[in-house]
Amino acid sequence: MSVAALSWPFDWGRLSKLDRFLLGMPLIGAQAKAKRHIDAQLRGRTPECLRLWSPERVDLARRLSDILAFQFRWPNALFIPDDPLQILCWDAGAYAVDDLRCQAALIDLEKSADRVLPDEEVESLLRKRFGEVVDVLSGRPARSSPGD
Repeated sequence: MSVAALSWPFDWGRLSKLDRFLLGMPLIGAQAKAKRHIDAQLRGRTPECLRLWSPERVDLARRLSDILAFQFRWPNALFIPDDPLQILCWDAGAYAVDDLRCQAALIDLEKSADRVLPDEEVESLLRKRFGEVVDVLSGRPARSSPGD
């Protein structure tokens, strides 16, 4: 089974002047375009993609996926190990640069996994893939591939 990891529709650092001007505008701003793009990727997934998780990781992955899908209003919780946590924790509705919802979600993830991480490790999670985050929160060594 091959399922592509979630991706942005464009490079946020190279937005056109018009797109920068429209940032935060409902329906037509760059956030709205990105949200529609990511939602479409998720809607294209089926529960079959959960087979990409190894049996010992799937329960925690599902719990954490449910938290993220609820917090960030994703159309489903069908996240795979290769999905970037940065996308899963992206707040499309935030028009100011703040990470309050993201920080709250990370705290909820820690609580669900019954694990407390040092602040610097929590901050590093946003640079990881979801599978790596599941491994960190489970206390298991990181995996090189989803099926390991």
